[in-house]
Amino acid sequence: MQGSLRQRGNRSWELRVLNGRDALSGRNAYLQETMHGTKREAETELARFVTEVGDGAHASACSCAVQAQGRRHGVLVLIGTANRSQV
Repeated sequence: MQGSLRQRGNRSWELRVLNGRDALSGRNAYLQETMHGTKREAETELARFVTEVGDGAHASACSCAVQAQGRRHGVLVLIGTANRSQV
């Protein structure tokens, strides 16, 4: 699994993990979450997040909230984000 860390604010970090490919578009699919803390804490959380996604635990443990929906080539496309506060 690949993961990346990006600073969003003073103590805000975006964590992204590659989660395979999207079946419809063929593009890379990413899971992401935002956290607040130091860079060291963010690196530790990223390592845990990468492991969790690699083990498949993240997809089954998250409750997804639908953000938007649309149609592409006659197929309903749902775009959701993981709600980490309920895990």
